[in-house]
Amino acid sequence: VGSNPNNVYITPDGTRAYVTIGSSAQVIVIDITNLAYPIIDTINVENGPYAVVITPDQAPVASFTFSSALPGQATQFDASSSRTAVGTI
Repeated sequence: VGSNPNNVYITPDGTRAYVTIGSSAQVIVIDITNLAYPIIDTINVENGPYAVVITPDQAPVASFTFSSALPGQATQFDASSSRTAVGTI
């Protein structure tokens, strides 16, 4: 994309790249998963972008219950109520 990229920013899930080009007042959005037709958007900004900020992945939230058992028997754990903003657990 372009011949003079200033910066390339990759989203935490690795599916998109945001590219700033030279002194252009644009940010190019690239779909990394579809390199046959990678450009999915062009964001026009005033006076050129100086930086692009990508929010990092947020940590998953663990939540579980347990049922204790007698000594020598298995304790039951259920973590199905745990969640994450990106992906699956």
